[in-house]
Amino acid sequence: MRQQRTEAAIKKFEAKYPHIDVVGEFSAFGDYYERLTTAVASDAVPDVITIEIRGLREYAERGTLSDLSDLSGRVDTGDIDGKVLATGAIGGKQYGIPTGVNTWSLIADPKAIASAGQKPPGPTWTWEQYIDLAARITARSGGKVYGAQQAFNPAFLQIFAAQRGESFYEGNRIGVSAATIKAWWAVHRKLIDTKGSPDAAKSIELSAQNVDRSLFATGNGAMGMW
Repeated sequence: MRQQRTEAAIKKFEAKYPHIDVVGEFSAFGDYYERLTTAVASDAVPDVITIEIRGLREYAERGTLSDLSDLSGRVDTGDIDGKVLATGAIGGKQYGIPTGVNTWSLIADPKAIASAGQKPPGPTWTWEQYIDLAARITARSGGKVYGAQQAFNPAFLQIFAAQRGESFYEGNRIGVSAATIKAWWAVHRKLIDTKGSPDAAKSIELSAQNVDRSLFATGNGAMGMW
């Protein structure tokens, strides 16, 4: 879907500026930043790139990104919420224009949960209940279906920290405490120890693959965070 929309945008751009030929480059998520890092190192960065908010500061401070602040009037950002637009700014300079926002979620397969004789999670469950449910699903399925797939995206640590009254960042510094980071990794460790998720090696292997290869997508997992 993202590739299709990008290709549609390129066609509109080329229709408006027929003297400019745009060459699009696409890759799977797992390969994207490796390719981008290589392009930066060889001074062959594309004119326009897509980048996640968690990588924005790194690339901006390398001098890789242009300040877009003076493009007002040429790049229409009037329909972008001010708070969303501000996520592309660092130190008062606009280094990126957001193309959308994400909702971070835990997805559960009700059929897989019911097949294991369990009930779907409610709106007020705890991390301990999540771990316990994942372990019971794996056990009831005889290990054929894992209760959960590990989620290593730092956005979930950010949510976990917020639940403990902490901010992930405080200005340019890490705001989350060592105790909260330790507690977060303890969730992952307990999922592995109770067999609610695959072991560390398999979890890392899965995290490097696209979502269509995930346990959830292939019918081998009941829950996952994306």
